[in-house]
Parts: sequence; structure tokens; C-alpha cells
Amino acid sequence: MDKIPFIYVLYSGNLYGTERMTINTAKGLCHEHSSIILTPEGLVLAEAISHEITTKCFANNWNLIRYLKSYLVQHQKLVFVTTSVSQSIFIMLCNLFYRRQIIHLHMVHGGTEENISYARKSLLNNLPVKLIAVSNYVRERLEVHGVNPQKIKVIENFLLTSEIEKIPKRPPFYKPGITQVIVVSRLDPIKRIDFLFDALDSFPQLDSLQFCVFGFGRDMEKLKIKARAKYPQVKLKGFSREVFKAMANSDLLLHLCPVEPFGLAILEAMAVGLPVLVPNQGGTKTLVENGISGFQFHANDQQDLAQCLLKLQQTSPKLLNSVVKNAKKNLESQYSELKGINAYRQLINFG
Repeated sequence: MDKIPFIYVLYSGNLYGTERMTINTAKGLCHEHSSIILTPEGLVLAEAISHEITTKCFANNWNLIRYLKSYLVQHQKLVFVTTSVSQSIFIMLCNLFYRRQIIHLHMVHGGTEENISYARKSLLNNLPVKLIAVSNYVRERLEVHGVNPQKIKVIENFLLTSEIEKIPKRPPFYKPGITQVIVVSRLDPIKRIDFLFDALDSFPQLDSLQFCVFGFGRDMEKLKIKARAKYPQVKLKGFSREVFKAMANSDLLLHLCPVEPFGLAILEAMAVGLPVLVPNQGGTKTLVENGISGFQFHANDQQDLAQCLLKLQQTSPKLLNSVVKNAKKNLESQYSELKGINAYRQLINFG
């Protein structure tokens, strides 16, 4: 019996959290489904191919519609997952003619302006599609913007077991405190990388810390210029496939965005054995219990961020190692591949 296609349509070909989770989900379901990723040109293509996932690249909406029609012609049953309202509508319009049996899931990762991330999703309220929120925070934002709560299912992000095994591991802490801090983030205004500079301005005592920022985005050049002018301890590295190695050579992952929908890099830090410091707001606050499985600072409070960093410079290796151990337990129990993939399996039921 032929496998039912699991077709994940991306809006962007980048390799941020949304695209990495697309690969994780497609790979996790590939044993029972024929996983296919439809995407614009970008870094995600090579990454998906390295995981032996079939990919198709589309340059515009007409290309995408052609692919959708071809799959509808070939198969009686299909699973479609989308990340944009327009893509969901394209699928439904195409199927008005073919009338195939479709499980249609619409992923809500957030990560941009509220209107784009959440408000537009209310257009799907009366359509045959299930919305998948990556955290309870995302669910809350969707409901605030008028999305029918009955249409929302929370499935949190997860890491593949095979990938966790390959990720470099940080050795245990033997000396007090931290000296090397890593930031892994898209460099867009909403991610608040500039907030780090505000904290450094407030506390010159933090000059002994070294910060490496991995990622790219429209703020890249502006932040580089600012760092070169006044903040020699802050290095912007751009995109790098060596980011896990850099994590393993760091002492702390710092996350700055106060409205982060989830924060996949936080799970990756847990897999590395790297403590994390996150805002006590947004989707990240549920990933970390302060002082137990990570550390939190008051969101949008540069003084508190600076104070937390100062305190972490003196933190005992016993506490740091305890936090790492507890975070690993949470990763294995709450954000496992088995738990995430089983949640998708329960939704994909053709009856």
C-alpha cells in the first residue's frame, strides 16, 4: 500500500526555527508517510536533502499551485501542512475541483508582528483546517486575535533523537561563573538583540564577558556597526553551520526576545548541556524554571538582565551543572521526538 503523502509547504526557504521544525516533523513521520517539503529557494533545501527528505522548490504562487495540483491528481488522500493563510487558501481552492480527502494543518509559529503572526489566522475560522500552535503562548495570542479556540491544537516543538545524539556536548562546569555567552537568533527588530547593548551600557562590570551572536536578518549591518564602534566584546558571526560547536564552547545561551513564540535554540542548548538565560515573558518562560532548569530575567528590564549576568559570573559550578541536568530531563520528557510525533499522528486520522 502506498504511503499517504505528508506535504509541508513553507513560506520561506530560510533555516530559522520554523524551517528546522519542518524538517524535524517531516523526518519524524517519514516511516509512515511520504514526506515532501515544498519551499522557496534557500538554505532549507540542502538541509532537508541531508535528511533524505524529498524537496520541491517553487519560485512563485503559480509554481506552487502547479505542484499542489499534481499531488491532488496522483493521490486520493493527502496531508497538507502550511505556514501562511494564502497557502492554506490555495490548497482548499485547488481541492474544490479534485475533492480529495485531505487532513489540512496550519502551523502557527509566530515570530513577527502580531497582525501577521496571529490576527490573519482568524480568516481560517470557518474553513476545514486545524491550527497548530507551537506553545500555549501562541494559543493565547491566537485567541486574543479572534481565532476560534476549538480550532487550535498545541503541539510544542521537539528535537529528533538522532540529531540530539550528534550534537556536540559541553563538558561539565568545574570553575565558578560564566565568561562566554552565545546568542542564536534571527537579527530582526522583534528579536531585541539591541537590548544586549542597553544592558552593557548600564553595567561596565560586564566588559569581561564575551558575546558571540549567531544569525542573520535585516538588522545585521546596523548591529555590526554598533558593535564595532563601542562594544568590542560583542562579535556578530552571521549564519554558521558550526553553531552547535560554538554552543559547546560557551557557558551560557542568552535569549532576548520578550515575545518569542517558543525558542527552538533553547531546546538545542539543553541538548548541548548549555545553561540558558531567557525573558520571563512569551513562549520561552514555560521552557525554563528559574534557578532549576535555567535562568530568567525580567523582560524589557535592562537593569535586571545586567544583574542576572553579573550574578551568573559568580555562580557555582554545582548550581550550573544542576541546571544543565534538570534541563536535559525536561528535554527528554517534555520535548521528545516521540511525544511530538505522536501528537501529529493523533491528528492525522482519515477514519
